[in-house]
Amino acid sequence: MYSIAIYISLTISFLFVSSFGDLRGEVRSNFQHLVQEILRHKCPSDLDKNFKLNYPVEVRITTCDLDLEKESAVVSTNGSSYLLQKSAPTGEIIFHSHPSARGLCNQIEFNSAFLQWSRAQNKAILPPIFHMDGYNTTNDYLLPFSFIYDRASFYEGTLRDGIRVVQGSETISRRKAVAIKSLGRNCLSVDSRCIGMETSQLNNIIIRADHWKRPSPDLISFPLSKYITTAVDPIVNHFRHNGHFLSLHFRVEIATSNRETWARNADFGGLEDTLQNVSTILQQYLNKGGISRNIYVASYLPQDHTSFKALKRATPGFSIFTKFDFFPRDIEREPVMTRNMLALVEFSVLERAELFIGNCRSSFSRTIALRRNPISHPSVWTFPCERK
Repeated sequence: MYSIAIYISLTISFLFVSSFGDLRGEVRSNFQHLVQEILRHKCPSDLDKNFKLNYPVEVRITTCDLDLEKESAVVSTNGSSYLLQKSAPTGEIIFHSHPSARGLCNQIEFNSAFLQWSRAQNKAILPPIFHMDGYNTTNDYLLPFSFIYDRASFYEGTLRDGIRVVQGSETISRRKAVAIKSLGRNCLSVDSRCIGMETSQLNNIIIRADHWKRPSPDLISFPLSKYITTAVDPIVNHFRHNGHFLSLHFRVEIATSNRETWARNADFGGLEDTLQNVSTILQQYLNKGGISRNIYVASYLPQDHTSFKALKRATPGFSIFTKFDFFPRDIEREPVMTRNMLALVEFSVLERAELFIGNCRSSFSRTIALRRNPISHPSVWTFPCERK
């Protein structure tokens, strides 16, 4: 009987290790596909030059700016199709935005504000782009809006909300394009005071608003694209197969490492307070009848950082998982897997958890919370938005 028990235990352990190995293999394959798609869609960043430009200045329009690959008819989320505006009226200015190249969710908020502004001003626009590593300009590259967000949902939503998105085309790409810097930072009007150009110069051109920095959280709920979600679907499905899971944005990098020196003046709270608050939140979750014991933890800390060990000690009875349990081990050595790209794929795991534990002082956590249903998928904070 004892031998049978040992045999069963060993068999279960073998099956778990085997299935976990299969999961890692599937994730690795999906990431290889993601890297190929990034390489196919990405555009070079001229961020380094732009900080030194004497605005306004002529610039080149890229396929990322044009958000190419969309067809004249886009299939909507309910299966019907509709036509995009093919071009702006002759002579009309077209605007688009290169947001201030901060973290992923800072840019989501900046791009949301740009879409809001275009609707309020009734301006024709190209979709804004995303910088994938604004903190390290040597690694930075651009991705089109529809690589980040689901194409059909975005164009369907903008059409419904009265946002005039222009379809990229050869005709549009041949227009003169001028980059400006003040719009979205110092003011929001289109007069010469804001854009540094006289009205007589504004015929039939594209204006690129560089370093747009005005945030808004109101238009950030479009679903992520399949490029992003497919990469981590096996992880989410694994957790759901074994019961619902919890997720945690472990925002302690500044307090515990030198990986984010650019944000050293920010206050996200310390490690000890974070651990105490996470422990309290989990106890409250259990007291309310919560049954999940798996926590997916997102962080920019390196794999062997002591903070992960401290977190495990502070959460007895729970299993802690990080990207290093699933992602290819050499993922950070892949050039296109920058800080913002890694944040994006982890974002897709975090937002689908049963309970999300975040830090409200972080735009990353706030954006995830705003995209979740507060009733069916609540979010709680290790630190509140307001600082005492």
